[in-house]
Amino acid sequence: MPFWIAEGGESGSCAGSRIVKAMHFYSRDLFSGCEHFSRLSASFNNDPDIRMANSAVIFFGVSAIEARINEGIAASIALEEDQGGAWSELEKKHRRSPLREKWNAVSEIRGGGRWSAGRQPFQSFVTVCSLRNELIHYKGEMLGKDEAPNKSISHLMKKLGVSSSSAFMEDDCSSWVSDLLSSPSLGPWVFESVSSLWNSMYDLLHEKQ
Repeated sequence: MPFWIAEGGESGSCAGSRIVKAMHFYSRDLFSGCEHFSRLSASFNNDPDIRMANSAVIFFGVSAIEARINEGIAASIALEEDQGGAWSELEKKHRRSPLREKWNAVSEIRGGGRWSAGRQPFQSFVTVCSLRNELIHYKGEMLGKDEAPNKSISHLMKKLGVSSSSAFMEDDCSSWVSDLLSSPSLGPWVFESVSSLWNSMYDLLHEKQ
């Protein structure tokens, strides 16, 4: 159900009132897509399908988190009696800020915990974002056997036990993209990482002021 504001600035069940503004929680669709493709990636038995599903898990997952915090800020602004209040100022200042800065800005208002890349659930999500960025802005780098484009992805490959089975002789070779994205364990790990931060974000956005 969409989030909406009725005449008089009220939200929720308000019988007989005219709705003046509405917003669809698209992040929920993205989160559901992330979960759906994570199940698919673990069920497929051929590499091209696994790579497709794993890519979708990554893209849907990061987009879900980014959309959710924007929705939370937008809903809080809509509920402000004073449109020049703290939430409106936050949106103006951090409209194009990275997720970490938006999170910390919300925590200053709500009183929740700050973003810390060195602890969970932030640490794993930072890795997911690193992977998403490498794929979205794929540069096609020529790399050696089991060589990843950065330390974050290299650590993830080791964590999931991903390594090339190719001999790197004649025409038998592979790259980190095909090796990692063909892993059936990648999608479920990404969804678990996204889900953990999703739950923490719910707590953040609903923390008592």
